[in-house]
Amino acid sequence: YGLGVWRDKVGPNDDIRVVSGSGAFGFYPWIDRQHSTYGIVAVADLENGSSHAVPASQHIAELAWTAAAH
Repeated sequence: YGLGVWRDKVGPNDDIRVVSGSGAFGFYPWIDRQHSTYGIVAVADLENGSSHAVPASQHIAELAWTAAAH
């Protein structure tokens, strides 16, 4: 963890490649510094609440930054 964001991907010299937010309430912002991309994923799950929405938004964000890198 570093100054308000998660360091999701780091390089071999501990340089930050991808950072993300906390994912609270199903919102998951991320920045891919290596590929100059960013985004915000929002998942609403009225039936299961944030216990389902937060992991779902994190998974979708990782798929997005991986796709944006290609």
